[in-house]
Amino acid sequence: MPKIIDILLEEHQNIKKLLLVLEHELEVFDRSERPDYEILQTIIQYFQGYPESCHHPKEEMIFGKLKARDPTAAKRCGDVEADHGVEAKRLRSFARVVDYILADQEFLRETFHLAVHDFIEHQRHHLEKEERLLFPASVKALRPEDWAEIDARFRSICKLSSSFGRCLASRVSRHSGNNPAKTATRDRQIYLRDPARTVHTSRTLRNGAEVPGP
Repeated sequence: MPKIIDILLEEHQNIKKLLLVLEHELEVFDRSERPDYEILQTIIQYFQGYPESCHHPKEEMIFGKLKARDPTAAKRCGDVEADHGVEAKRLRSFARVVDYILADQEFLRETFHLAVHDFIEHQRHHLEKEERLLFPASVKALRPEDWAEIDARFRSICKLSSSFGRCLASRVSRHSGNNPAKTATRDRQIYLRDPARTVHTSRTLRNGAEVPGP
């Protein structure tokens, strides 16, 4: 197995851990409780940074090599670059609904649920597709010089970021085991005008006392 495939699989495992954390926070939200928006923002920032700068370019370069070596196998994988573009749009929708809440905007609870759920489910499908189709086909078709070229291009720029991804996945997974209600003193508290329909952030809790939100 080429080393870069091992790295990509490890990065997929880190992403899957973050998706489990997102799923947990969405369940909290769906119970009309307060999710940890600090964790949500941290995960959003990770997806806006590392995958776009390193993870996806590696996969796209592999896909480009596969198209040259085995066009038929590449066709079965679909369009990797286009898939990454669609995932970026879903991430922007997810980030937007979190920004709405933190900016005291009122909107349908279903809007938040659908944006987060859609991001989680499509990310999982995308990872599964790459592991089932792209990676095995590439291992079979690419030559040693292809892997050497890919490794040389990404070795220096991705080394630190990959380590960061492992640390982040571990940290947020541990933190998500906390009860958000017990750690809300420095963050916004959600108040529901209509639990079935809308969500609105209107106040901040500090040291157990209510003060007007900004």
